Amino acid sequence: MDYYCTLQLTSGYTISTICNQGIHHWVLIQRRVDGSENFWRNWADYENGFGSQESEFWLGNRNIYELTSDNYRYLRIEMMDHDCVWKYAEYSMFFIEDATNKYRLHIGGYSGDAQDSMWFHNGMFFSTYDSDNDLTTSNCGQKRRGGWWYNACHKANLNGEYGNTDNSNGINWYYWRGFYYSMKEVRMMVRKP
Repeated sequence: MDYYCTLQLTSGYTISTICNQGIHHWVLIQRRVDGSENFWRNWADYENGFGSQESEFWLGNRNIYELTSDNYRYLRIEMMDHDCVWKYAEYSMFFIEDATNKYRLHIGGYSGDAQDSMWFHNGMFFSTYDSDNDLTTSNCGQKRRGGWWYNACHKANLNGEYGNTDNSNGINWYYWRGFYYSMKEVRMMVRKP
């Protein structure tokens, strides 16, 4: 069950978001449900967070860094296709570095039924259309219409353009539905081990 929550971290930092209480206490860091929010945003927006907790949002790289620094290092990604089939990927190790290190991603320990599309992004810096930190000579944030830990460019593009079925531009999870399929719903959430 989802509910509004405010977390007081050990650093004194406070974060307000959506939590989910089931077997575990999860903290949502991203949600896509209807395309109501534009995710093709600049570095500052991705750093500070944007959207509405009522519908679609990105919690913000600064907040995600603070959460993972406070041991919220277990990541669960849930995805639904247009046939209302849900799949998930969980990672027992997930954290990002701070702004001076461009929110570099560290991820591993996959389990789930969606197959692992995030391995390709381990060790990558975050990129947006105005901050190109990927491994290509082009700009993945510009080309793939989102902000993400792009490599060259991606196997997962959960902040891609909602409903876009052009090659690699939508909400893609390559090892389940490929590059020409954009997910109907996605949520990313973290918890303590």
